[in-house]
Amino acid sequence: MMEQSDILRHAADALERMAVPHFVVGSMASIAYGEARFTQDIDIVAAFEPRHLPDLMTAFPRPEFFLNIDAERDAIRTGFQFNVIHPMSGNKIDFILPHPGAWATTQMVRRRPVRLLRNAT
Repeated sequence: MMEQSDILRHAADALERMAVPHFVVGSMASIAYGEARFTQDIDIVAAFEPRHLPDLMTAFPRPEFFLNIDAERDAIRTGFQFNVIHPMSGNKIDFILPHPGAWATTQMVRRRPVRLLRNAT
């Protein structure tokens, strides 16, 4: 069974392959900075574009993952969020689209790699 750390690594690797600018937020980011928190999901801000949809479907194939292509398409169009679920473990990734504007641009520019997982960069 995939652990939450495996799913995070899978998502990060997929986003890197797709060249989607992204950063981890929420509880997982808090844990990386030493503040232990219990979390049931993974939150990732990702600058998806409509052209990324086919690669997203490939990166999170059924039946291993559940995702709703219509919800993804709508989230990308409206700049909201969508999720991907790993049914076997019950783990969920919330992909949050960055809001338009200077603040979101600054956040994306200021992101930096942080080792969240063992044997990862």
